[in-house]
Amino acid sequence: MRVKPLNDLYINRKKAESGELPEYFLDYLSKSVKTRLSMILRDFVDYQCSHNPPLSFKDLIRNYEYISSKKLNINYFNEFEIYLDNLSEDYFFNFLEYFLMFEMEYLSRITPCYQSNVSKDISQLIKDINKIFLIEKIGFEIIKSNGLDVPYIVFPVNSEYLHKETIKKPRELMWNSNFEEELSNFDKALDNYRTGNYDQTCIYAGKAYEGTIKKVCKLKNIDYNENKDKIPVLILKLKEDGLIHQKLENEFNDIYSALDKGPNNVRNIVAHPSSEKIPEKMEKTYAEFCLRSAGNHIVFLIEAYESNK
Repeated sequence: MRVKPLNDLYINRKKAESGELPEYFLDYLSKSVKTRLSMILRDFVDYQCSHNPPLSFKDLIRNYEYISSKKLNINYFNEFEIYLDNLSEDYFFNFLEYFLMFEMEYLSRITPCYQSNVSKDISQLIKDINKIFLIEKIGFEIIKSNGLDVPYIVFPVNSEYLHKETIKKPRELMWNSNFEEELSNFDKALDNYRTGNYDQTCIYAGKAYEGTIKKVCKLKNIDYNENKDKIPVLILKLKEDGLIHQKLENEFNDIYSALDKGPNNVRNIVAHPSSEKIPEKMEKTYAEFCLRSAGNHIVFLIEAYESNK
């Protein structure tokens, strides 16, 4: 087990970085979340002790107890739930990274016949932790590091699966410009994405996009029949008003068509006409496409309106 200073642990990286998470995600851990995570870690340790080479694992635990008391101020490994509950977010994430480093060290020491199962156990542990982060709207996830002195790092979730522009900027613009209903629909799209309801993700992203177009038309006093005129008509009116360049008209219409019916329609649009439908396992990818597309076009519409008041 290495004992040299670990410069790349979460808390050290955070000190060197500045930047805020989108407000949609939480940047703190509630006591209940810490308790759930502590129980998962305890169960994992108990399972490893009972199913894998005991002497090797217990030896590492004793080593870990000593090192953790020096580096993490945790004095008793067999009572770490109590300590974890009282740790700040920074040190809790620090602990997760250190714990996973400990597990990878254990993996490297055991005989090959055990390595496959332990490797799968570690992967499942990371999936379980990330699932809790996602469900509880914690704005972080555990990912593999690249060239750092820790094997896994706790990373801002938006940097991994959606760029900050997709979530943070549209929400801030809708909030600041009083697009309240549109913001509500965009948050519902995010909620559905978070819980794996990808069809509804696209539908609510489409509602946010459609609502933004209608709101901009109203703010610019563009006359239209709310019960009769469809979005393509409003896009045409915005083009005639000068808000949307004529070369972008088709793009705005195509995005509306893609968002209007959810992943099934998106698959039909994106897939080659002669190809089979894209399988359902791709729905997450297309839900992300819907969020990115809606977010980017909402940003354009609101910024264009604000610039041409």
